Amino acid sequence: MLKADIWVWIFWDYCKMTTVPNYYYQLEQVVDTMQQNLMADLDLEKLSEIAGFSPFHFHRIFSALYGETPHDMLTRLRLEKAANLLVKNTNISLTEIAYLCGFSSSSVFSRSFKQRYTISPSVFRRLSIQSIKTAAPILSPLKNRPINTDQWMPFIDRLQIQQKPPYDVVYAVSRGYQSRKINKAWQYLANWYQSQDNIKQDPIWIGVSFDDPLITKIEKCRYYACVAMSSAPKQLPTNLYHGHIPGGLFAVCPVDCSPHQIHEVYMTLYRNWLPQSGFYPADQPPYDVYHSSNNTMDENVEMDICIPIQRNIN
Repeated sequence: MLKADIWVWIFWDYCKMTTVPNYYYQLEQVVDTMQQNLMADLDLEKLSEIAGFSPFHFHRIFSALYGETPHDMLTRLRLEKAANLLVKNTNISLTEIAYLCGFSSSSVFSRSFKQRYTISPSVFRRLSIQSIKTAAPILSPLKNRPINTDQWMPFIDRLQIQQKPPYDVVYAVSRGYQSRKINKAWQYLANWYQSQDNIKQDPIWIGVSFDDPLITKIEKCRYYACVAMSSAPKQLPTNLYHGHIPGGLFAVCPVDCSPHQIHEVYMTLYRNWLPQSGFYPADQPPYDVYHSSNNTMDENVEMDICIPIQRNIN
């Protein structure tokens, strides 16, 4: 084992006994910056400055807590965004995708994509056009899970185009789409919210899924359990954060299903509605507005799936 690897394990064991959540709070700002600025030139010095650590320590702390280096995470996020664009927006050229995802050229993008996923972007796009189920096994551990979009077609009839407001939120993070992690995030957020003074009787509960589990490994997917609060306390307890969800034009689809089936509903909308709609996906993650704070993964939920859209390709 390399000295650097030994250092990471020692640091990780140390963090388990100390203030890991405080470190996570600082590093979450880095992850958010990456997610929102994939086109930007984000070097180690810029990222370490955001985290508040020296570059030397930042690289090791980040790797210890997230299991990948800052550079590896940034590259992964860029490639996952590119894979999503290849599947869900077939009108964009590879050169445009390379630019939108922060690669210096289409050749650099193609080389990085093939190095990670073993096939070129053009081959992946061709497979995805034939069938999302054909391309998905190349990218995802969900390859043996069937995707049945036909049963969710009636939901499309409920879909409406709406102008949604922006939301200031307080959120808890689930690092991974596993049921127990998402349930824990919702329970922690709901318990805190109920303990606050002057709360709304009918708050807006929002779940933000940053990653597509057909492209990103389940344990790497990021999920935010949010409650909209226009006047949230400046000081929040450990593991809660302030955030902002932009407003804009959305495709809003009311859904009543098991949380484990939500991804199939999304794929129905992306495959059967979006290509024929005359709209394009906007460059921000979709979110779900829940009709209850009891958003566990163990029972059916009523919610609105909200997909950000735009009329033209920017």
